Amino acid sequence: MWHLPCTTLVRKMPDDTVLDMKLDERCAVIALTHDPKLDDLALMEAVRTPAFYVGALGSRRNNAARRERLETHFNLTEDQLSRLRRPIDIYIGSRTPPEIAVSILAEVTAVRNGVALPGEFRIEDATTRLDVAVNEQTNALLPRVTDSDNSSICAAIAARCRSRTASRMGTAKRFGQRLKLIQIKY
Repeated sequence: MWHLPCTTLVRKMPDDTVLDMKLDERCAVIALTHDPKLDDLALMEAVRTPAFYVGALGSRRNNAARRERLETHFNLTEDQLSRLRRPIDIYIGSRTPPEIAVSILAEVTAVRNGVALPGEFRIEDATTRLDVAVNEQTNALLPRVTDSDNSSICAAIAARCRSRTASRMGTAKRFGQRLKLIQIKY
């Protein structure tokens, strides 16, 4: 249970909660549960509001699938879908829940203040570059190990190169289970 001052625990469906909040241009909606049954409902209603920020935590693949679901099953328009920020946060190398929260709120603050983020701070650009770097490291290491015919070492090196991304996603999942919906009023 949450026992924080100025915090209200809401036990309604996310779409009903978004509608009840009567969001305005001073509000941000951030979906963090990693559960499409909850996140999609909240986002479906949030993109129809004047909230200045609407976003969802998740991988590029999950966000692409979410966009497809919202477009196909919930008939959201391209304009409404374009309001959905995905994936959320800026790239600062965050790994722990507090660091992820800081990176999310940094992006929310930048959007609120009309600051355009350079490509290296946008998570989708940064993680693409990180994936390329990991693949280059893996390709550089694997031929030497393969030449010695030791496939178990090959697998261990490849797994280690991928662990950076996996640990970040695991941290995000643990963090996402704590917060369902945030309303920020400036």
